[in-house]
Amino acid sequence: MTVSSSIYSKAKSAVGSPAVRTIGITPRAVVLGLASITILSIVTPYTTLVVTGSQIAANHLPIGVVLTFLFLIAGVNTALAKLRRKWALTGRELLMVYVMMLVPAGVPSGAFLAYVLPTMVGAFYLAAPENQFSALIHPYLKPWLTVRDPYAVKWFYEGLPAGKATPWGLWLVPMFWWAVFALAFLLSMASLAVLVRRQWIEEERLVFPLASVPLEIIGPLDARPTAGSPFFRNVWLWVGFAPVLLFGIINNMDAYFPAMPHFRISGIQLIGDVTVGPLRELSGLKLFIYPALVGLGYLLSAEVGLSIWFFWALNKVQRLLIGMYGLSGPGGLHGWNTTNFFRNQEVGAFLLMGGFLLWSAGRRARKILASADGADVAEARQIKMALAGLAVGTLVLGAWSLAAGMSWGIMMLALPLYYLTMMALARIIASAGLFFVEISWVPSDVLIQSLGAPIVGPSSLTVVYLQQAVAVNDISTCQLPYLTDSMKIGHAARIRLGGMLAAIGVSFCVAIVVSYIAGLKMIYPRGGLGMDDLEGMPRWLFNRLKGDLDAMEPLSTFSLTFLGVGMAVMGFLIHMNRAFIWWRLSPIGYLMGSTWTFDRIAFSIFIGWAISGSILRYGGLKPYRTLRPAFLGMILGEFTSVAIWLAVDALLGVKGRDLFPGP
Repeated sequence: MTVSSSIYSKAKSAVGSPAVRTIGITPRAVVLGLASITILSIVTPYTTLVVTGSQIAANHLPIGVVLTFLFLIAGVNTALAKLRRKWALTGRELLMVYVMMLVPAGVPSGAFLAYVLPTMVGAFYLAAPENQFSALIHPYLKPWLTVRDPYAVKWFYEGLPAGKATPWGLWLVPMFWWAVFALAFLLSMASLAVLVRRQWIEEERLVFPLASVPLEIIGPLDARPTAGSPFFRNVWLWVGFAPVLLFGIINNMDAYFPAMPHFRISGIQLIGDVTVGPLRELSGLKLFIYPALVGLGYLLSAEVGLSIWFFWALNKVQRLLIGMYGLSGPGGLHGWNTTNFFRNQEVGAFLLMGGFLLWSAGRRARKILASADGADVAEARQIKMALAGLAVGTLVLGAWSLAAGMSWGIMMLALPLYYLTMMALARIIASAGLFFVEISWVPSDVLIQSLGAPIVGPSSLTVVYLQQAVAVNDISTCQLPYLTDSMKIGHAARIRLGGMLAAIGVSFCVAIVVSYIAGLKMIYPRGGLGMDDLEGMPRWLFNRLKGDLDAMEPLSTFSLTFLGVGMAVMGFLIHMNRAFIWWRLSPIGYLMGSTWTFDRIAFSIFIGWAISGSILRYGGLKPYRTLRPAFLGMILGEFTSVAIWLAVDALLGVKGRDLFPGP
């Protein structure tokens, strides 16, 4: 039997006790949450665009959110408690602040700002006679979604001339309509999160490892946590925290003091650059070790931890066999492409997993709505609201897509494709709690390979490219996993669902407005050419779109074949996982087995999994639970060291040091 997915006993007992009533949202928690997301919406784009260092929002346990949360407990709440104990916030209030920061955490980064701004101007700035953007792309970009003024476009990338002001007015209309898209997408994602809430949390008892971090820090929900709380007094926390923090500080001093030693624990070369022979498929293979991910590996269930490294290793074995039998490269099997072989299996796995999750949620919703049991009345009301929210969000997204130039047929395929992708992604985070998740494909790939570019059409394809840049291109900041983790936190803390979602919605709107203002104020005076996301993302996006518009490729039978293989394998894994208790492989590992990010996380997860498995096997649950805070400390220690170096780099003007997840 695998390790239980329950959160620690105190939170769990509070959830299960009928004596604990549902708690509403306090005004001071909402105000503090809005203040916190306002600060993060300024700090995040500064670290991303100006310092260009480690991103504090680009994962599903955002560094900025976690460290702000710790500051509120150890700093603000401690000060309030010293003035008067009753002034300190309760654990529930602090968790409310946490989810108000968590869901919009990516808005000032890859979930909105860092991609939507360059999307509005990039095709015009990068246009040149040789790339033919003016003829191929510009006709399909609606004026209400872009900024076309040549001076506003030029100054965005090259900086304001002396005496010129930021052209705020030119950005208002496109920013409004992109905000409408983002909010409608958020509404749809929140509705999906509510639909799966009870099923994933209570019936399937998924682990939600990332949600367990703030819950364990808080401890007893009715207490008023401070720096003197049991969590901070646990000696094992500091056993994990202190060495990792010290190592992170000392090991990165070489940027300022070249004589200092630097121990390379990430990017360890296993196989060099190989161009011939079987090993060419494993060329450049490296191992990466991150203490935070080792800590995460310890928190995972044995089944999920095993699956992550098993499917990573299986992918490498497959690549080696492909190289040995000469299936790819010059003289290889006709039509074979190793990248597409793995990518399309991944697409099929994602679509089948997402479809299965939606079907399962829908079947359960019908059962609840048809039940006459009075115990289900409250949940039936929530399901009806979720279905209504999903309908409204989908209608707005559909109308937006049609107005932007997408055809009815492609719109009816594209929106479900986004939803299926997000559902599978949320399942990965809920089960495995991975900080970094990646897909090696984008929705435009699926539509082109399944239908053919001529059927999709240039106008629809352009709109899909614009939408995926904002909604699904940066998987590490997508909202649905944040929302499902928030559902788990709210459920454990007995926070009223409606109030929590309303507060999250307001926080999301504040993040959009503040990050928009902060972003333009940072970009125009400096110019965006030195800011990687602002230059590299639109260059990749529009060059890729141009390539698809030039080629107008028909549907690919090769791609469809291996998409079907991915579906078949995923269907088999789901069946085995549900039907047989002895089956140890989770489908989660197969979803990500071929991605670049998987190479970065698999070995660290293996170390944490091996340690936890050994302790459970030879020591039992008691030492496992005793040592759990040490591995949480490893996560917090690496986060803190990254934040310290970000602050130092910002003060001293050093740019481009990406310490986490590492260069």
